[in-house]
Amino acid sequence: MASIDLQDNIGKTALMYGAAMGHIDVVRLLLDQSADLDLRSNDSRTAQGWARQHNRTDVIALLEERYQERMAINTQLLSGCLQGNAEEVRRALKRGASIDCVDVNKRTPLLLAVMENHEEIARLILDNKADVNAQNVVGRTALSIAAQEGSQRLVQLLVGSNANVNLADTTGWTPLLYAVKAGHSDIVQQLLENGADCEAPNDAGQTPLVVAARYGNANVADLLVKHDASVNSADRNRTTPLMFAAKGGYDEIVRLLVTGGADINAQDVNGETALFHAVPSHRCASLLLDHRASIDLPNEKGVTPLMRAAELGHDESLALLLDRNANIEASNADGWTALTYAATNNQRVVASNLLDHGAKVDCRDSVENTPLLHAARGGNTDIICLLLDRGADIDAENSWGETALRQAVNKGDSTAASLLLERGAAVDAADETKTTPLMQATRLGNQEMVEVLLEWYADSNIVDDTGESPLIAAARGNFGDIMRLLIAHGTSIDTQDNAGKSALMHAAFAGQIDAARLLLDEIADLSLLSCAGFSALDYAKQQNHSDVALVLETTHREREEIKSSLLRSAAEGDVKMVEAAVRLNANIEVRDQDGNTPLLVAVINNHEEILKLMLENVADVNAQNVRGRTALSVASEKNQSAIAWTLLDCDAESDVADSRRCTPLMYASEAGNEGIIKLLLDSGARINSTNDEGESALIKAVQNCHEHVVQILLSHREDEDQYDDSECDSDTDEDDEFNVDLPTNTGRTALIIAAHLGHADIVQVLLDTGASIDLADGRGWSPLFHAADQGHEHVVSPLLEYKADTSLQDEAGQTVLNVAEKSGRNRVLALLRAYQRERRENAAALLDAASNGRVDEVRTALATDYRIEVRDKDGCTALLLASRTGHEDVVRFLLNADAQVDAQNKLSVTPLLEAAYKGHAGVVRLLIFHGADADKADDENSTALILAAQAGHEAVVRLLLQRGANINAQANGGETALHKAAQNGCLGIVSLLLACGAPVDTGDEERWTPLLYAAREGHHDVDRLLLEGGASVDARTRTGETALCKAAFEGHLEVINVLIEHDAAVNLANAKGWTPLLFATQSGHNAVVRLLLENNASFEE
Repeated sequence: MASIDLQDNIGKTALMYGAAMGHIDVVRLLLDQSADLDLRSNDSRTAQGWARQHNRTDVIALLEERYQERMAINTQLLSGCLQGNAEEVRRALKRGASIDCVDVNKRTPLLLAVMENHEEIARLILDNKADVNAQNVVGRTALSIAAQEGSQRLVQLLVGSNANVNLADTTGWTPLLYAVKAGHSDIVQQLLENGADCEAPNDAGQTPLVVAARYGNANVADLLVKHDASVNSADRNRTTPLMFAAKGGYDEIVRLLVTGGADINAQDVNGETALFHAVPSHRCASLLLDHRASIDLPNEKGVTPLMRAAELGHDESLALLLDRNANIEASNADGWTALTYAATNNQRVVASNLLDHGAKVDCRDSVENTPLLHAARGGNTDIICLLLDRGADIDAENSWGETALRQAVNKGDSTAASLLLERGAAVDAADETKTTPLMQATRLGNQEMVEVLLEWYADSNIVDDTGESPLIAAARGNFGDIMRLLIAHGTSIDTQDNAGKSALMHAAFAGQIDAARLLLDEIADLSLLSCAGFSALDYAKQQNHSDVALVLETTHREREEIKSSLLRSAAEGDVKMVEAAVRLNANIEVRDQDGNTPLLVAVINNHEEILKLMLENVADVNAQNVRGRTALSVASEKNQSAIAWTLLDCDAESDVADSRRCTPLMYASEAGNEGIIKLLLDSGARINSTNDEGESALIKAVQNCHEHVVQILLSHREDEDQYDDSECDSDTDEDDEFNVDLPTNTGRTALIIAAHLGHADIVQVLLDTGASIDLADGRGWSPLFHAADQGHEHVVSPLLEYKADTSLQDEAGQTVLNVAEKSGRNRVLALLRAYQRERRENAAALLDAASNGRVDEVRTALATDYRIEVRDKDGCTALLLASRTGHEDVVRFLLNADAQVDAQNKLSVTPLLEAAYKGHAGVVRLLIFHGADADKADDENSTALILAAQAGHEAVVRLLLQRGANINAQANGGETALHKAAQNGCLGIVSLLLACGAPVDTGDEERWTPLLYAAREGHHDVDRLLLEGGASVDARTRTGETALCKAAFEGHLEVINVLIEHDAAVNLANAKGWTPLLFATQSGHNAVVRLLLENNASFEE
């Protein structure tokens, strides 16, 4: 800038001061000296602006005149440069044109000359001191343009004129970057030699080498690498030159970069490596793999190069990756494998190749979709066939329970759906909302799909979890053709959803008159009510669908007329009138005010011919009236055998219960209709069903004293028991097995009721059949209680013969003797007392015989009174007493007679605990064989193993350990079996326990270890064995005494020798500071004192 245009600290020039002050002569002089009219002060005002502020009109006019002159001259210069007219340029310069004037795009004369490659003009402009680094509106310099255009002479000229080789435009592009992008290697070389920065990036972070790789300019890339350009430079997306080269398939550049040390596994912002980008280029991928590119490195979404190849269908790259052992089961963040991508994108060749290499055909993504589901969703039939041929699970479900068939239905692809169905897809597979493919196709209004599914026997009556059926969905959508298809395939017209709304109600609510008419033509039930208590007509009126309401009202009137005629004729047995009504398409399921259908009316009135006519016209044989009664229920009560047989022959259900849960079998049993009962039982009636009071058919028979019915029911149980087990259905519900003891809600069994009512014959029958004799009701009263209370001696006697328990107590604490006495039943009381005396004597005999090993007497006692669990005053059973005394023959007999093997006495001692403590190994073996719990403990928490070890019974210990007894069990004081054996000096047992892994340093509640117990008791051989087994020689009790302290206090010289041999600390003191030497001195054991002193013992720790 000339000195004439110097600006002060507020940015004002001499011209601005002259203009502001109105010094026109000074202004003219400055303008003649080419003062710059365009300069602005700090507040953005030009000289003209300052003149206007001070209202210098003459100055303003002069400045405007000169400005226009200057603009014309500058335009002449710019035009000459653009056109390459050197004479025009010279004339403009001579007239005073500004050498760095600009056009609207801020292009200077130099920029225009270079842009049009006018070297002579550019040289002329530069000779006139033009700004060589001037930038246009986007920041481009003359050198930047020359480098891009490949003008080597211009570049040389500009560089020679001190052009800034690293000056970037507004997007950060330097001359070098432009030359690199255009592939002008000679220009690149020239710029580099003149100091161009080969690492300077543009605004996108792309260095020259990145640009060269991106645009595939191999020679330029080579040149940059030779000038030490960083091979690992990356743009803002962390994309490296290697990634760009790999993506573009520029294998020559890839080779240059990998041999030049490029990071082959670098990842961009998406986590993608060069290998990932190279997938479309087999050659580049191979080069990268040859240089140990990580073959399975995934991007940020978990996608590997193999998945990318599968997605894009690049067969060659996929084959290469597989040959190089790419992980074929790798999955992305969504659980997609390469096979998933291939199936989704219909890449059959790729999918086949993957399967040939062992890809799992049923791999699942994060929502449990398999490749087959993805293929079906895309309608990719070739992939579907391939996957099924390779063993894909055709009915695999995703997280929503959708199968491949459902995916095809969702897409509306009937071709894919047909293919899947032909290959065995489950046509009724439902999702988590219980929506089947047919339901979905109906909701979508896809008639073609509905036809396909129905042709494959889709069940049109399956409902979703809202209770909606396909017909309801079709009615709501007014899909008439689909409705006809569904009805033609047997869909139920009157199915109600969870809100109680039928298809007709939905059609009425939506105002779908065509759907409503269609349903009415199919005899849809107009009387049905929703859960809200509304009919179809109500819904039509609520929604102001008057046309639908009119159709419903008209149809209702017509039906009522036919209904009345049909029900009346059925009741009167008028066959001709019934036939006429049926011919008029009367609804044969119409009901009277009690809910009876014509079929029910016919049975109630015993009109067998009308019944058969109804059945011929497919009347509902299991229809129920308002009380839940079916035709079979009525016939069973009325003993109508022929009608019952007809009904059962027409598939009447034998166990339909009424509103009180009474079944036909209960009604027949209550009425004593033996023939009907046999018929029902032969038809599979459930014999254990109970009504609201808990009464079964058997109880009904007993209540009404139908002995023969009781025998029939019981004999049916016996007949069932005679079936060979192999012929029985293994899935039969246990509840179907006849239960003679099934109680009522008050707990009364058939035997209790019979005893209460005094039905001795029925009592005998029930007892002979195995009824539980002591089962009590809700009050705690057994059959014996009831018989005694009612004074039924003839019932009490057989009950006592069957060993009824007279010691039972009811909820009030009364025994049967108390009840009999309170009721004044003296004869019964005498019977009971005599019976009790006999039982007490027999119990005592059993226990004595068991305790003393008299097995024959045990056998006799049990045969007389089979109470094997009778106990003495201490709670001991016969088995426990025999185990205590070691009588194996008695124990064996009692166990074979099902004596409780783990029965405990009042101290919680079991037979096994007694036998183990007493050392009866044979008895222990017998008890364990019969399932005795080896770890059951007594009140002291001592197990059989602890007791056997304490008593020194090595054979029993060995036996218990072999049977898995818990070697770590601890008694209440914390002692283990090893503690007990060590304390009692049982060397063999200690050795056995250690060999079986007993912890050697377990402490009891006072922290006494086995070593401490043995030391105190003077068992030096046991201590030696424990120490050799790893026992801590200096273990302390809670009060701090060691084994050496205990031995010193007790004077056990040999124990002390063993402990010292094993490096016991001779001066370790207890909590009170007493050392072993002090203990020995205090106890007066001189030999011990001498031995300790010889081993450097002292009185202080």
